[in-house]
Amino acid sequence: MDSGVIRKRGTVCFLGEGQTDYRKIFAIIDDLLLNKFNAFIFSADTFFCLECAKQVILRKKKQRGNTPDKIILLGVIPFEEHINRYSEKFRDEYFEVLEKCDDVIVFDKEQSFIKSDFSEFILNKSSVLICPEKGSEYEKLYAQAMGIKIIGIH
Repeated sequence: MDSGVIRKRGTVCFLGEGQTDYRKIFAIIDDLLLNKFNAFIFSADTFFCLECAKQVILRKKKQRGNTPDKIILLGVIPFEEHINRYSEKFRDEYFEVLEKCDDVIVFDKEQSFIKSDFSEFILNKSSVLICPEKGSEYEKLYAQAMGIKIIGIH
């Protein structure tokens, strides 16, 4: 069996941008952990994804039962300088979240990256997509085509 397939089992990704009640995301994360999903990967280029990652970090702090949860959080950034395009508020949250990740991957060395390739890279490592109910149409179509479960948040 391909190691990429094994690696994606139990992995959840966050993609998209939109407003939502982040308590719902915490509850979904908790439920997914109960169902043996323990790795979370997010696109570090939207407030939605940063907030989802913060919910994973919060959940990592709250252990359930006697056995510690093995929760892995992985951030993916489009390219090194992409953060220069964002507001100070976004940059503050971005650096706060990334320093608490287990690992960070730089998708591309160039500013000429293609957004759809970036999304596909993250989705190909996942078996569940969490995204805003409205928007993220390309990501939803790709996830559906690849057999990835989609959880839309509103």
